[in-house]
Amino acid sequence: MTIEIPNREELDAHFRQFCIDSDYLNSIWPQVKKDYPDQYVAVYKGEIVATHKKLKRLLAIMNEKDVPPNYAAVRFAASKPRKLIL
Repeated sequence: MTIEIPNREELDAHFRQFCIDSDYLNSIWPQVKKDYPDQYVAVYKGEIVATHKKLKRLLAIMNEKDVPPNYAAVRFAASKPRKLIL
């Protein structure tokens, strides 16, 4: 398997798109939590491209749709707040 390393311009473009996707996901977050409770939600290029309760399956769906998981914004829409001990 060959991994292509993006150049600086490509990385900058991917980062800008990721920021746009993250902002979009944040802006629709209340509706996402209602529509996809306890599911992972992936946004890529300004649209929800995949949802699933299991992260592994979400990644498989993204792969089927040729969505690069390392460039998509992904969040878990927990129906109840969760406490983390760090």
